Amino acid sequence: LGVGISNNETIKIKAKITGMVSDPKVSIDYKDYASDVGSQLKDKANALIDEQKQALKEKANAEAAKLLNEAEAEANQLVAKAKETADALREEGKKTAQKIRDEAKVQTDKLIAEGKKNGMLAEMAAKKTAEKLLDEANKQAANVEKEANITADKIVVESQQKANQIIEAARSKMQP
Repeated sequence: LGVGISNNETIKIKAKITGMVSDPKVSIDYKDYASDVGSQLKDKANALIDEQKQALKEKANAEAAKLLNEAEAEANQLVAKAKETADALREEGKKTAQKIRDEAKVQTDKLIAEGKKNGMLAEMAAKKTAEKLLDEANKQAANVEKEANITADKIVVESQQKANQIIEAARSKMQP
């Protein structure tokens, strides 16, 4: 019946002897033996069920870990792309700011050159105007860089929040 009993194992049985000495009748009471076998079968079945439960838990945990790893990889990729975009935006802000400064320098050089042609007073006025023009250009350039940095920082923060949501969603799927 699938119960492992070795040759040297002792099995207790109840026997009933009736009849005459010259004609004895021996009967065996299998009830206790059957209950022992039933108990052994039940124990084996429970052990097999426990093994299967453990195997399923291990498989579920492995799958959950795989899903979490995939979510973390996706989140990291999202953040990395956002950082690339933010860096490009910052660099573009710097380039634009430098163009503003360069253009202002060209304009001030022209203004001063024109002032020199018209005399000393015109040159002094041109230099004064050129200083104001350069100051204003520097303010505009700094503002462009500041806005680019603010926008870049916002992109990175939003991507990190989205990454956290992706990871949290994966973790919530792991919870029973």
